[in-house]
Amino acid sequence: MLNIRDITIAIENTTLLRGVSAAVRPGAVTAVVGPNGAGKSTLLRAASGEHTPVGGTVELEGTPLRCWRAQDLAQRRAVLPQQSSLSFPFAVLDVVLMGRMPHARGDAEARDGQIAWAALEAVQVAHLAERLYPTLSGGEQQRVHMARAMAQIWEPPPGGGDRYLLLDEPTASLDLAHQHRLLELARELAQEGTGVLIVLHDLNLTAQYADEVVLLHHGTVRAAGPPAHVLTPPLIEATFEIPVVVTQHPCAACPLIVTRSPASIAAVNGRSSLP
Repeated sequence: MLNIRDITIAIENTTLLRGVSAAVRPGAVTAVVGPNGAGKSTLLRAASGEHTPVGGTVELEGTPLRCWRAQDLAQRRAVLPQQSSLSFPFAVLDVVLMGRMPHARGDAEARDGQIAWAALEAVQVAHLAERLYPTLSGGEQQRVHMARAMAQIWEPPPGGGDRYLLLDEPTASLDLAHQHRLLELARELAQEGTGVLIVLHDLNLTAQYADEVVLLHHGTVRAAGPPAHVLTPPLIEATFEIPVVVTQHPCAACPLIVTRSPASIAAVNGRSSLP
């Protein structure tokens, strides 16, 4: 398990997270949601080891992250950041093969190639394998990096152990179909035993694909639990400051959140909000 225990993150005298706890269980998708500036990306960076807490600890399988060897950690934990900068003219296949670097062995080159191709096919960009990465659209680049992260944890680490995938707003640059495809992949990985931590803005995607939801507000946890327990009108309205209606999704066993803007409320009441 990836355990985040009562962590506080402060940067340049500004406290970004205060006393935050969360757990990423193997076999489950944990989504982090909240308004802009709530601390979602900061939490994921702390979980990845990029940010060191000034209080509390982050532990992977009972061992603090700081005690892990970098290669051992990279063999079981992959991170897809919010933005991935790569300006060199690498072919797409070579970018995905970077995910295999923690596993590099002289006799495994063929296997690494097979895994890279399988990851490209999973995110539906195998046809771009020979394209130069900088020539791709933003959404295509995001899917390539998802393939890279998947390739990194495609197989259990040497000696066994659980795998973890950390995704920071992975659907931000994707169209509707590919948003669902990426999250379906996250669920499939979870069903195979991977622990997935994912930062999302879309509450309906969260409701459909997450097993657990951590709702952040002003750097603290306002609520945590299954989607049906966290994504309620009182909690959403208090956190996002917008009225909502929450009902049963007509096609899935999860809540459906409908926002109610002032204009829509006025229209329902039979009057226009315009002067």
